[in-house]
Amino acid sequence: MPFAGKLAARHRGEPTSFYRYTDHERELRNRSWSLLMPNLPQQYFERWIAEMRRTRLMSPEKTVPDRADYVEHLLSKNYDSSGSRYLKLMSDVDANRYQIREFISVANRVAVDDRVRERALERALNVTEEERQEAIGRIWENRLLVWLVQETVRDKAAMYRYALERLLIATPDAQAALAESALVALEGDLGLLVAVRPERFAVGPVYGK
Repeated sequence: MPFAGKLAARHRGEPTSFYRYTDHERELRNRSWSLLMPNLPQQYFERWIAEMRRTRLMSPEKTVPDRADYVEHLLSKNYDSSGSRYLKLMSDVDANRYQIREFISVANRVAVDDRVRERALERALNVTEEERQEAIGRIWENRLLVWLVQETVRDKAAMYRYALERLLIATPDAQAALAESALVALEGDLGLLVAVRPERFAVGPVYGK
């Protein structure tokens, strides 16, 4: 799928690169997977769409999962305690908090490597057009992935906020305060990742600074 996705992206006129991945770039892609996947294992179609977006077989802006599915799952499950629904919500939020912080850390390392790549392009002698396009394509791919993760986790945070509000309507419980605190912390963490849809030759950011 990644190889086919590169061909599809190239057909859409987007920059691509067939350079081998650095260790940091490989880790960035590995850590992106859990953040891009829908929360519920039974969301087979949504998981397929997420993988299509991740591998660039389709444009990443094409679809956003239905946020109501998540809260409907929480409300339909027969928990022993109403507070358990909030604890499940908090667990999912905390998992994303850990994942996004680790992702930001490796995204910074990739951004530093890309600055090195940009300087090498400027200083190297007799750089071919193919080398230049491959290097620019890789920088663009890295920034696109960071942007896609940011947008997806923002959608998830909105989904968690929607779920919390609906749980408070349906099954109020004291555990809601813990879930609210976790969600506020996740929303704050998202402020560290300020990525924009990459332009072809824009200088990339360092995240969380």
